[in-house]
Amino acid sequence: MKAAKNDPERVVERLKGRPEPATVNTEASALDLFTEGSVTVVQARVEYGLNRSRLYELMTSGNLPYSMATGRRLIPRLAIKRLLAAGLVGASATATTEK
Repeated sequence: MKAAKNDPERVVERLKGRPEPATVNTEASALDLFTEGSVTVVQARVEYGLNRSRLYELMTSGNLPYSMATGRRLIPRLAIKRLLAAGLVGASATATTEK
């Protein structure tokens, strides 16, 4: 007999290998992330020079939070700025950033 589609064992098997839901590794709450507004994937590419594939990769892996409340991915500007700041290299990387 074939297992039911929503059989717990089958659900667990389907979910294996999928990333955990995005979590923010900062003290800011989810609402605080949106204080500077949000951008779509296309806007993030234009404004910050980020690669589309890399953006989706970061969102899928849970390293870049986003909201799907409007039916499209909205990425908090603050999350992008933190991501870019975390990747700073050189002498300026140790300087504190302005808010």
